[in-house]
Amino acid sequence: MPSCQKLLVIALVGVWISLVFPTMRHFSTHEFISNARYFYRSDVPDMIRHTIERYNMTHAPVVSTLYERLPVAFDRLDTSVFDQANAKLHTLILGTDLYSAIERAKEINTDGYHVLINLGGEHYDGAHIRECLMQVADYIELVELIAHERINASVSIKPSGIGMDVNPEVFERNLLTIAEFAAPLGVRIEVDVEEKAFRDATVDGVLRVLAAVKNYRVRIRVAHQAEFTDSVHVAEKIAAAGGSLRLVRGKAYAGDSASESTWSTEDELQAAFIACAKACPHDLALATGISSLIDQVVEAIDHPVETQFLLGLPWHVAVMEAQRDLGRAATVYAPIGPWKSVEGYVRRRNVMTEEEIEALEGHAAMPIDVDAMPSDIFFK
Repeated sequence: MPSCQKLLVIALVGVWISLVFPTMRHFSTHEFISNARYFYRSDVPDMIRHTIERYNMTHAPVVSTLYERLPVAFDRLDTSVFDQANAKLHTLILGTDLYSAIERAKEINTDGYHVLINLGGEHYDGAHIRECLMQVADYIELVELIAHERINASVSIKPSGIGMDVNPEVFERNLLTIAEFAAPLGVRIEVDVEEKAFRDATVDGVLRVLAAVKNYRVRIRVAHQAEFTDSVHVAEKIAAAGGSLRLVRGKAYAGDSASESTWSTEDELQAAFIACAKACPHDLALATGISSLIDQVVEAIDHPVETQFLLGLPWHVAVMEAQRDLGRAATVYAPIGPWKSVEGYVRRRNVMTEEEIEALEGHAAMPIDVDAMPSDIFFK
């Protein structure tokens, strides 16, 4: 093989090693940039330091300087990304624990908003019964804190966080436990419907729990998506049983033949949203950032409504403030919990880059340095 061809082959192999190899760890092209950055910011410095240590080269002046400066330089790069991601994360959640979340909720109350609090953590199956039970206990503590601190707040429950992925009976028993505790304290419960497959089981379970605690005169809202073609029928069923709705618009899947259970046009979806509102107007909450749709519902039902928005989403802020200034009840929805329990929620918002998410994941995976903690932390 001529020397120029050999050089070309070597060059191509070199390009592959330097650019493609770092991404092969995850076999994902869309993470190319973030993986490459991680490789050169973390893997390469680690390899250099380990090589220096292995061959005991720290006595050489130049090598010693390099050895000392590598962690500082690369830690600074990692920290800047983490700090940016962590700051963004805390615009989307109330806090990482119950007590910090309660203090944040008080601040939001002073701005004129009700708060709807969800505990992070979802899709616990039969292998995670312990997490399910801990979630139930945390909800009870949250309800008690809301009542004790007189926070203008409600709790939002994801069925898969308290047992729906185990089976519907476990979900219903756990929901009843929380509702029986919340009802005499006057704390409202709202239940999400996470997946169409579990919608009917969720609605039926909620209505049975509602009947069990009806003597307390507490109302339980069900998050209900108008996107499905049977949505009006389900709204009427909830209203007939004395429940109420947190009405979510959902999406229109125009031209999607695989989505036969959803509306095919925007006009159909809009009409279904208003029809659901008419079917269950009492204690109605509208979870949408479309101000014109809120106005249409208010005009159609001639009844006060609560409007709900997600904390920290820039495109919700203006509408949220306008609804508050109009004198309508306005609610801010937000989860609480450490990164691993709120990760799914944050990812669905699409407001973070893959690099920021990796920084949060990397920080969450770091081992805890017990020796660096205050000595009394375990006894508080």
